[in-house]
Amino acid sequence: MEKSLYKIGSDIDCRMGTLFGLCIFAFGLTLSVSITEIGIGIAFICWILRLKKTDFQNFNLRNFAAKTPLLLPWSVYIAIAVITGVLGLNIVRSINYLPSDLIKMAACLFLVATMDKEMIKPVMGFYLLGASIASVWAITQVANYYSTAGALVRTGATMNIITFGETISFALLAVIVLFAKTPKKNKFRYIFLAQIFLFGAVLLLSQSRGAMLGAVVSVMLLWIMERHIRKFLTVLAVSAVFVIAALSFKSPRFADRFFSVPKAVYKIVTKPFVKTDVNLTEEIQKLSSSRIGQWKAGIKMLGDYPILGVGPSNVKVIFHFYHPKPIDGQYGWSNLHNLYLHQAVERGLVGLAALIYLLTGIFILAWKSNKTKRNVYTIWCLCVLPGFFVMNLTETSFQHAVVSMSIFFMLAASHKSSAVNY
Repeated sequence: MEKSLYKIGSDIDCRMGTLFGLCIFAFGLTLSVSITEIGIGIAFICWILRLKKTDFQNFNLRNFAAKTPLLLPWSVYIAIAVITGVLGLNIVRSINYLPSDLIKMAACLFLVATMDKEMIKPVMGFYLLGASIASVWAITQVANYYSTAGALVRTGATMNIITFGETISFALLAVIVLFAKTPKKNKFRYIFLAQIFLFGAVLLLSQSRGAMLGAVVSVMLLWIMERHIRKFLTVLAVSAVFVIAALSFKSPRFADRFFSVPKAVYKIVTKPFVKTDVNLTEEIQKLSSSRIGQWKAGIKMLGDYPILGVGPSNVKVIFHFYHPKPIDGQYGWSNLHNLYLHQAVERGLVGLAALIYLLTGIFILAWKSNKTKRNVYTIWCLCVLPGFFVMNLTETSFQHAVVSMSIFFMLAASHKSSAVNY
């Protein structure tokens, strides 16, 4: 059986199979978690078939750990998940959630360790192709609804609206960097420019405020890092302002969603200096009534379970005890809409430390890659990560498969393209 396995591996061009799987994986990152998982599954199987018998016989855990960035942070993160799950309120729910963490760990380590330099460009091409198809799909949805109902509707193409907004914001940063780094005479520069406006428009139409805030943070970092494209980024920002103004004029609902938070913040900040009848409590609620309620409940939970938390996936079990009233018409929320608070509640302060350790390791790897060899992929990754961390202040994006795998993909491209030695 063992011989036949290696014979199959030798008869098939498994490297091409791995590339094929990674292309499918990247293609699905803005379209479907199922496509993404199928793609990385194909890539993993083909990679296994590429391994030789001696690779298994000569396997050394210490050498493997030394050559595998992030293995230690991920191991600590998973260990804490197991411990807090076993000691949590509902061990069955926690154990059922564990495969989600294990899949993310396996995907991250696999991509960072195995993606060859030669694979990055074709995989990136399929990534942008998928993002383009998803964007056209999303615009079609908005156009169809507007033609029948005469109103702008939030769009997420084939995915959850917020998740789509987050993933398309990553693709937007990718094409901005590609446009900046592509020579002016190269025809692909025009394709990247078209994709910038396509992805940017779709991000606005998704009306995902957290994703847009993250994108703004990332673009600001890019503005600081890349002086030669500051004029272009400024023009892009001004264009975005005009588009937002036009959409706000056309749709009062869009305007209310987009400007309600800035208005409330302005009133809260100016309250001490201006004599008004502003009710601070009401204005704070306007910032995001559902988020405020969830965060208050989460803080109370953390106060009762500070060290090891309630266990992964157990927020839903006790949420109604801390917030018996409905939020947005729903009881028993399972998501606190703040990754750091959410994981602190589920895994305690120990789990929060493990999460910060992992995210710090990811950022350091991106930083080292960019410092070693600055290129499209290292700049993309280094600019996106801080924006991603900001997104998680109002979402639990890291826990969503396509969002986290998008981060792992750009991290792998950054790492391999820079050829960092460990």
